[in-house]
Amino acid sequence: MEDRKRALVSLLLQYTLVHEVLGIPYPDIVINRTLEGKPFLECGRFCFDFPNFNFNVSHHGDYVAIASEPLCLVGLDIVNFMIPEKETVPEYIQNFSSYFSSSEWDRIISVGNNEEVLAEFY
Repeated sequence: MEDRKRALVSLLLQYTLVHEVLGIPYPDIVINRTLEGKPFLECGRFCFDFPNFNFNVSHHGDYVAIASEPLCLVGLDIVNFMIPEKETVPEYIQNFSSYFSSSEWDRIISVGNNEEVLAEFY
């Protein structure tokens, strides 16, 4: 998918999510972005039941995804499965070790060969 198509799918997912979950009519949905680029709903008069409703979207390659949560902040980051070209698998995944808890990291690096490690990582 081209980047413009992914951006359009992302917007459609955001508006559909807000409409389906909160019942807000499409013309009344106002979505803005934080300074960091995270989308958020301008609730106005519609979010009394879920004043902390939030969502996040991510896209990479052929994938676009959305996640939402009525109470807690939610984050989402997706990437296509890819084999590193300029680094070994251990070198590549080590770049991301600080993003995982110790139990998550232990699981990733203990699954077996490089292919299995990459699959677990992704």
